[in-house]
Amino acid sequence: DMTVQKQILLLIRSLQERYGFACLFVSHDLGAVEQVADRVAVMQDGMIVEIGDRDDVFDRPRHAYTRALLDAAMLIDRRFIDGAGARKAVAQ
Repeated sequence: DMTVQKQILLLIRSLQERYGFACLFVSHDLGAVEQVADRVAVMQDGMIVEIGDRDDVFDRPRHAYTRALLDAAMLIDRRFIDGAGARKAVAQ
């Protein structure tokens, strides 16, 4: 469930900060990727179509496929919701 997932993601992040290790996190869950990743690679049909720092990819996607994925997702955990191709901050 989502509560357990969030706890696991927070644990991974905490352990990364404490021990300084890298982690390759593969997921279709963009909200989880956004929480865990420092860098993001977006794949379409087995090919990387965009790669960059998390904030650059999520806030300024360059590839049409990345934009389409973000438009289809609601990233509630970061207090953003998609709409018309742009994420808008919503009140906490």
